[in-house]
Amino acid sequence: MKDMIQKMYSLLLVALQLAALVYLALTGPLIARELGLFLIQCVGLYIGLAALWRMAGAKWRIVPDPHPRTKLVTRGIYRHIRHPMYTSLLIISLVWIVLKPDVDRMLFWLGLAIVLWLKMLREERLLQEKFGDKYHMYSRQTKRLIPGII
Repeated sequence: MKDMIQKMYSLLLVALQLAALVYLALTGPLIARELGLFLIQCVGLYIGLAALWRMAGAKWRIVPDPHPRTKLVTRGIYRHIRHPMYTSLLIISLVWIVLKPDVDRMLFWLGLAIVLWLKMLREERLLQEKFGDKYHMYSRQTKRLIPGII
């Protein structure tokens, strides 16, 4: 029963993440026209693509629960950031907020950030259980979202 509740929690987090992203994408412009903001979006996109590239062939999932045969990836962008996909989503969606700032959109972005934080905590707990000391050492050497900061 506990496993089922935990899996439902993971699915709820994913549903909330997707709902926030869809709302933000549908209520404002997607691509910045200002060069600086466009370049920030490109950085976010690059981080996400670098993560996908590094995960190519791995057991990648949108839920925070690792696949039973997953391997710990610590190379490429993962050498610097433990959750580059979340970093990518936060950067790109934050630019969306800057492009059309209003209270509702800011609240949805804050909700997205909270949901991603909860997903990170769950994912890290499960990876710690799965990989033990190997994950513990990796997490001590890398930051969650921004190299050298957080």
